[in-house]
Amino acid sequence: METPLLLKPDDVAKALNIGRSKAYELISSGEIASITIGRCRRVTLDAIRDFVSSRQQIEAEEADG
Repeated sequence: METPLLLKPDDVAKALNIGRSKAYELISSGEIASITIGRCRRVTLDAIRDFVSSRQQIEAEEADG
């Protein structure tokens, strides 16, 4: 099966091992970049990777700081 280009918020929650509500919150706030297609919100795999990378950087800076 081919990896989808865009993920639904429920798929984002599963990928990050977080709750569905938290995934929607992160998408709504812009912490996880998303696109709108009609009335649907979708997230790219790169956006998920960027989010994780930015969280790692923030936590590393807090640990050093």
